[in-house]
Amino acid sequence: MEEANLMEHQKGQPFSIEFQNSFDFLWDKVIKPTIISGYESLDEEFRTKCNCTYAYSNLDEYKNDLMAFYREKREWLKTVYLPHDPNPRLDAHKLGAVLCRSMLAYKPIYFDFNIAKKFVEDKFKEQKESSHTEWFTQNIYVNYRIAFYVSVGIVYLNLLYNYQDNEEGNTFFDLEGFSFFQKAETLHFYPKSPHHDNFENSCIIALQKNDVLERNFDYLTYAIMLFQLESYNRQYFEATYPTMNNFLEEHTNELTQ
Repeated sequence: MEEANLMEHQKGQPFSIEFQNSFDFLWDKVIKPTIISGYESLDEEFRTKCNCTYAYSNLDEYKNDLMAFYREKREWLKTVYLPHDPNPRLDAHKLGAVLCRSMLAYKPIYFDFNIAKKFVEDKFKEQKESSHTEWFTQNIYVNYRIAFYVSVGIVYLNLLYNYQDNEEGNTFFDLEGFSFFQKAETLHFYPKSPHHDNFENSCIIALQKNDVLERNFDYLTYAIMLFQLESYNRQYFEATYPTMNNFLEEHTNELTQ
């Protein structure tokens, strides 16, 4: 079934209890806090002069529209990648990609673009945008910033879950991994190279440019990016955390002293 037909078929259908509960969890833990943080992090002058506000007067109404679109895209993606699976389930990386795509369709923050354009021209004069990347990603590109960090947040929750609920039983290493990432409160990003934007800003800018140019969202490539980021975090923890032998040796020495 083509995407458009599938989405038309699902319009108006009630959400299952399982789906509703799952989305409620993501909304409370990741989506809503990221939206609020993005809005509150806006430059105060930009927010005031460019009439920035939430796109919906009621975030619960926004949640319902986002949830409907997310479900439609999620089910469509299952037919594309898992057409022969009787009980298809997407992994966290693909779900993160679907949620990112959904938030590009339903942007949570509104501002007057024409006023914002004039505001930027006056604020930076002839200076290049690349000289103020952080300001742009935090303000003009706020919706793309939120979409990116929400998708990262989904993978972060999945990483915590994997360290906390190991099917083979939690080892001391698993519990330390859970504690390590819980303290971080988000994923660790790749080190910034000289003379280049950092990883997260590069992703935000790419989302903005592809959206403005109306390019199709590449779910698989985006999901692979999230998978690689999670893999980097696992390797980062393993390289940072002392080996079990060193740990045991250190604490054995403390007990015998």
